[in-house]
Amino acid sequence: MGKLGEWANDQRGYFTLENGESIKVKFISFRTKPSTFDPEKQVVEYKFQLEDGKTKTWDNGSAKTADKFDKVKEGQWVVLSRVGEGTKTEYFVKVLDDNEVPATPEEFAEISG
Repeated sequence: MGKLGEWANDQRGYFTLENGESIKVKFISFRTKPSTFDPEKQVVEYKFQLEDGKTKTWDNGSAKTADKFDKVKEGQWVVLSRVGEGTKTEYFVKVLDDNEVPATPEEFAEISG
């Protein structure tokens, strides 16, 4: 992604991933809602905290992706990766161990008491 794409992603309340991209996020919650493209269908709106502390959403209508996130607990950090384009896109979810989790100043304050 180029500098303008990065800027655009930073301005939005949601994020997108391109083929081959990954992002480290904390899973906050999810809800279902009508698809923007086809209101007859439902998509899942996932809510995440980014490493910089910002909260963003990500919409996905894949049952395969929902099955993967069904194993993720709220508050867990994951790496979300995109492989493929168009109808051949697949998302991979890797739950991170505690030692792989970024420590924000707020989280560090909670840990150190």
